[in-house]
Amino acid sequence: MGPLRLHIDGRTFRDERNREVTIHGINVAADAKFPARPDQPSHVAEDFFEGDKVSFVGRPFSVGEAHVHFSRLKRWGYNAIRYVFTWEAIEAAGPGKYDEEWIQHTISLLRLAKDYGFRIFMDPHQDVWSRFTGGSGAPMWTVYACGLNPRAFDVTEAALVQNTYPEPQNFPKMIWATNYTRLACQVIFTCFFAGKDFAPKAIIDGKNIQDYLQDHYINACKHLAKRIREAGDLEGDVVIGWESMNEPNRGLIGWPDISRIPSEQKLQKGTSPTAWQAILTGSGRSCEIDTWDFGGMGPYKSGTALVDPKGQSAWLPSDYDDSHYGWKRDPGWKLGECLWAQHGVWDPAGDVL
Repeated sequence: MGPLRLHIDGRTFRDERNREVTIHGINVAADAKFPARPDQPSHVAEDFFEGDKVSFVGRPFSVGEAHVHFSRLKRWGYNAIRYVFTWEAIEAAGPGKYDEEWIQHTISLLRLAKDYGFRIFMDPHQDVWSRFTGGSGAPMWTVYACGLNPRAFDVTEAALVQNTYPEPQNFPKMIWATNYTRLACQVIFTCFFAGKDFAPKAIIDGKNIQDYLQDHYINACKHLAKRIREAGDLEGDVVIGWESMNEPNRGLIGWPDISRIPSEQKLQKGTSPTAWQAILTGSGRSCEIDTWDFGGMGPYKSGTALVDPKGQSAWLPSDYDDSHYGWKRDPGWKLGECLWAQHGVWDPAGDVL
């Protein structure tokens, strides 16, 4: 028998018999952040940039394996699941191209979860925006939509990604989280949450990049929710809630001085550029950047390192085939140039902030 429908009484969940229900939940599961075909965990470089051709069918596990996991979780006393999925799983192939096979796989797993009596919160998960910026979440095409070139993130340190690290087995611990304060994430999250204010020239398909990204993200989640509703036996009975976005970031919004690291930024490990230094190395300039490490008393400055992209840019070149995904970028948004330079944040002629 599936779970009884819940209702809210003040701060309490109650079932149909008016009994108070305590939620004991668990994440299922971290491997849902990575494609199943090809099997692409964070350390495998092969075919990494074939991001339009991935499938998440089989994540977090196959229908056949689901009984083992759900029965085990039930025995351990859990009655709720935070169901991890990514925007990339829905819309990897390109804007508006939804993976119906993955959606039906997800519905099959939700039905089995119902049979075991679980209640589920759907979690559109992200960490540092995407696999291509060092974490998981958004499809690869969103990086290109922002005018960025993910193939140049390694040399410019616009993002540090284990898949493209020279020796993946030596990728430093917890470096992924510092990607929030590197160029790629700072650009994308600023555009996602405040593009109309910070980057008004960033127009794509007639929309500011903020609306373009948000509309696609919301519509992808909406499409999945619609399919779950159409299934007829899941919404409200097993799927009882949706998150908005796991661990969002503000990008550069609210930074008083991008030439300094904000006092509230406590996570520093490895090279720790200011936003201004990240902008410079993202446009091919070399910078001497402070390095940080963690000790028994917390983070400490360990020295400096020269980051020299040797003229390579983290921005898409001017001759990039921008028709690949079918969008039309406004001519006022020039490829081959830093987005922030185009908005007067700095002058590349003299590298003046």
